[in-house]
Amino acid sequence: MAWFRRGRKNDDTQASEPSGAEVVDARAGDAPVADAPDEMAPIDHAVDAEDVGRGPYDAADVTDPEGYVRLGAVWIPAFEGLMLTFEMDQTQSQVAAVQVVLGDSTLQLQAFAAPKSSGIWDEIRTEIAEGIAGRGGTATEEQGDFGTELVVSANGTLMRFLGCDGPRWFLRGVLSGRAAQDPSAAAPLRTVFAHVVVDRGHEPMGPRELLALRLPDDGVEAPSEADARSADDLDPFTRGPEITEIR
Repeated sequence: MAWFRRGRKNDDTQASEPSGAEVVDARAGDAPVADAPDEMAPIDHAVDAEDVGRGPYDAADVTDPEGYVRLGAVWIPAFEGLMLTFEMDQTQSQVAAVQVVLGDSTLQLQAFAAPKSSGIWDEIRTEIAEGIAGRGGTATEEQGDFGTELVVSANGTLMRFLGCDGPRWFLRGVLSGRAAQDPSAAAPLRTVFAHVVVDRGHEPMGPRELLALRLPDDGVEAPSEADARSADDLDPFTRGPEITEIR
């Protein structure tokens, strides 16, 4: 049986980063499994040159959706060895974020609506950096595989924010754990980010509105509470969950 975890967001809960729980194997879901590419093996470099500047992708540009775990607005490549966890917004009964877990590294993914005429990553980076500085932390911009990235240090936690402006959508990724500071640990998760597909849909939505995510089609059992920590209070989207484990 596949396992996954989802968290609940309460209004009085500080954002935190989820820790240890049972999760869903990326091979589960409603899509066939892709063979594990070479990029998923331990490597010392970041995304392969053929991936840089290409992904993430818009669903309209994907001719063959097989090989993905389709989670509503975000499609995750079904690479071997990945686990998925989910953060729930309890007040709206919806999935707030999906996290790709590989060893002791995590890539959190969220997709948002964006204006047709311009991207929003530049202004979001500025807001995140200002918020971090206001809490006594540091935020430094660095150039990476996907353009400008934001490296954040706050309360002893290091995170790296990735952003991609697409056609009327914005995809945000947050690397945490070992991947936030170790390029070799980040490399396979960067490859995942490069292969993500965003399905924006055609509904009119306001800028920064969360695009709908959904859980994979798997059976669940009763939840149990677990402590959690998340990076989401460090940015304007503020998606702070408690973690509930379901399987």
